[in-house]
Amino acid sequence: MTRGTERPDEELAVEAREGSEAAFRELVERFQGPVFSLLVRMVRRTELAEDLAQETFVKAWRALARFDPERKFSSWLFKIAHNTALDALRRS
Repeated sequence: MTRGTERPDEELAVEAREGSEAAFRELVERFQGPVFSLLVRMVRRTELAEDLAQETFVKAWRALARFDPERKFSSWLFKIAHNTALDALRRS
């Protein structure tokens, strides 16, 4: 399936918010590479970036109730990843 025929991220996020693990899994599959890339550029350590990517998706899952589907899911998710990396950098 090409990106053009996939369901919008925001639609999947709403389904995930309503309890669909399959919808959230699809979002993770779509964004795991880009989130990891952002994190590895920020922390410059592959293993730490992997841990932070996982932490990002856990935080996103827990915060889905606060996601506004009128906004872009990717921007919301990347902000969570960015803040997660900043927190890790402050701790170290």
